[in-house]
Amino acid sequence: MDLFEALANVGTDIEEALGRFMGNKELLELMYKKMPESINKNKDIIPDIQAGKIDEAIHKAHTLKGNMGNVSIKPMYEAYAKITEQLRANDTAGAIEGINAIQDYQNKLIEILSSY
Repeated sequence: MDLFEALANVGTDIEEALGRFMGNKELLELMYKKMPESINKNKDIIPDIQAGKIDEAIHKAHTLKGNMGNVSIKPMYEAYAKITEQLRANDTAGAIEGINAIQDYQNKLIEILSSY
């Protein structure tokens, strides 16, 4: 199984992503390989919420939403889109619940992306 197959198996829309990257598989693969770094850089949203740094939490959630949307990793995109909106609406409890709910998927995604 290659990277694209592995990602398709966890809800990534490879065809949509390839369309966005004008069919350039090498560039898309490079972008996928950068995703663990982006996730790790922006994953500390709950500590930001707990410290009252809501603007920083919003920025991190929005960054993850955008990055995942650009490469069509749908489950992460959808989760972080909702989390971003919850934070903007000051629903910190809902945002924390959403972050906790996506953690297993996020860890699995990092594992897949790091193994290729």
